[in-house]
Amino acid sequence: MRKIHPPPQTAHSWTDFFIHIATIVLGLLIAIGLEQVVERIHEHYELRVAREALDREFQSNRANLAADERNWLEVLARLKNNLLVLQFIREHPGTPQTPTAKLWTPR
Repeated sequence: MRKIHPPPQTAHSWTDFFIHIATIVLGLLIAIGLEQVVERIHEHYELRVAREALDREFQSNRANLAADERNWLEVLARLKNNLLVLQFIREHPGTPQTPTAKLWTPR
């Protein structure tokens, strides 16, 4: 924080006083404006980083969803095959097992 030093001579008139106040106000407005510009640049950088992170997460989620879908289809195929085998066993009790049973595969 910078200190504001008073001018070497005191203000002798209202005009000098208002010029002094206007100079202080103008300096403070410039400082606040510069601070806001720096904050805006920082927010812009954070927004860019957040968007990149969200894009990476979105791509990762899409890949995970595709892998999960493939796994689900494989499990579904195995379950349907198991149901076909159980149905065959129920309809034909006492039939010896053979490797020629029909397997269901996903399209």
